[in-house]
Amino acid sequence: MYDELRRRLPSDRESTNAIWYPFLKMGCGAAAAVSAQTVVYPLDTVRRCMQMNGAAGQAVRYASAADCLRQLLRNHGGVAALYRGCLTNCLKTSLGAPVHFVMYDAIKSAVQALDPTTGVSSPL
Repeated sequence: MYDELRRRLPSDRESTNAIWYPFLKMGCGAAAAVSAQTVVYPLDTVRRCMQMNGAAGQAVRYASAADCLRQLLRNHGGVAALYRGCLTNCLKTSLGAPVHFVMYDAIKSAVQALDPTTGVSSPL
């Protein structure tokens, strides 16, 4: 998703050299990370419940991941139980992930610049 959003950014030289352009790229990174995290959050919720299953002397409550999912949906508030804590995670993700995506782009460009067959000039 990040690559698709980034492709939609202006690509003319004036825009890419503008002071605001890295912030646009960071916005693309934040949007991609938050959307991906939101899609897989229910699986993460099940994973966390399974990790706590039988921990610290507690009785084992879930026989399997499917049983955990079934119990969360039935006994803990339906689909909302799968997304409990998602907003907090989105805030955390929206702050850290953009830096990773922008650094990934910078490192990728630097590596491509080392290969003379790519035709990419060094960003440094």
